[in-house]
Amino acid sequence: MSWGLPLATLLSRRVPVRGLEPGPVTGVGRMRWGDGTVMLVAATRPGELSRVLRTLATRRSLTLAGYELGEDGPLLTLHGATGREPVRVIVVGRDQPD
Repeated sequence: MSWGLPLATLLSRRVPVRGLEPGPVTGVGRMRWGDGTVMLVAATRPGELSRVLRTLATRRSLTLAGYELGEDGPLLTLHGATGREPVRVIVVGRDQPD
């Protein structure tokens, strides 16, 4: 399934991230968006998912700033995270039961 349209919708509507939970395997998180979209994501660098959690804990808005459709999956850049660099995560799949 293509991620182009769902990601374009998240970007154009500035849908915020509402939660991040442990995923079905180590190193993967279940990212929940304000419109009900749920996706499995992995960090591009160590600590990226922790930055998402810290941002959500401070009740700051975290939104999609951009994305690139790559061979390994969509690469998301998130706006509003704590720290100097933007958070980048890779979408590894759609949500599924554990």
